[in-house]
Amino acid sequence: MSGPLLFALVVGSCGPATPPPLGADAPPGAVSRYDIAKRLYREGNFAGAAAEFKAALAMHPVPKLAYNLARSAERANQLEAAVAAYTHYLKLAPGASDRKQVLTLIPILQERLRESHPEVALISTPPGAQIFVDGAKESLETPTPTTIRLKPGAHTVRFLVEGHHPLDRTIQVVADTPGALEGQLVRVAAEAVPVEPTGPSALHIAGWAAVGVGVVAAGVGAYAHAETFSLGDSADTEDLGNHAKQEDDFESAQVLMGVGYAAGGVLLVTGVVLLLLPDGSSPSVAAVPGGAGLGWRF
Repeated sequence: MSGPLLFALVVGSCGPATPPPLGADAPPGAVSRYDIAKRLYREGNFAGAAAEFKAALAMHPVPKLAYNLARSAERANQLEAAVAAYTHYLKLAPGASDRKQVLTLIPILQERLRESHPEVALISTPPGAQIFVDGAKESLETPTPTTIRLKPGAHTVRFLVEGHHPLDRTIQVVADTPGALEGQLVRVAAEAVPVEPTGPSALHIAGWAAVGVGVVAAGVGAYAHAETFSLGDSADTEDLGNHAKQEDDFESAQVLMGVGYAAGGVLLVTGVVLLLLPDGSSPSVAAVPGGAGLGWRF
């Protein structure tokens, strides 16, 4: 906005016939602050003038004070305060004749304000993180790595990458000092997917093995049993030497028959039991009177 418009607002009350500058209902304190602000503005102390106009506005909220505060803050390069004061001015005077000019000026000041903020580089590992600043619901348009401007002060930054845990970091931005913030995101652990068995269980494999070995053992016992019959029928009682050898062979066949039948029977029973057990059962050994017993846990 131009200086003359502000000057007209500030000094337009000069002259004995002019009504009170802030209206007849203005508190004396507001009038006093207003007079001090005029003097400071003429002296070029724009920051001091803005402070006095702000104090007067708090006591007497009228468009004239809001506008003069905005103009003083703008001249003092207090851009954030200038934008707020111009916005307040338009609320107090929605039908102001200079409304269009003020609406044009506000975004220009906002852009100058952004450009005055320090640059902050945002980097993430892995790259491509979405960035949310100070709890914003919308992420920045550009993912990491990127550079943004932040006003001096403390800020919170959230990094989001698909398949990783969110990461919140804090940065203290210092005026006129570029900064950087880096985030190391941790990957979310993949959930273990249970694998269903696609073939016979180990328990049933052992059962079939026991049955197979049991059949072989029983077959050996049957063969030995047949040998005993053969040796008995061909026993030579006249040749004592040959008879003694036949007796030894007969006894050996009987022992082999007993062992084969016994082992075969035990293995066959064990194999059948294993085949009948459900998947997931496990054997257990428990003490019993006189020894130990084999049991099954389901």
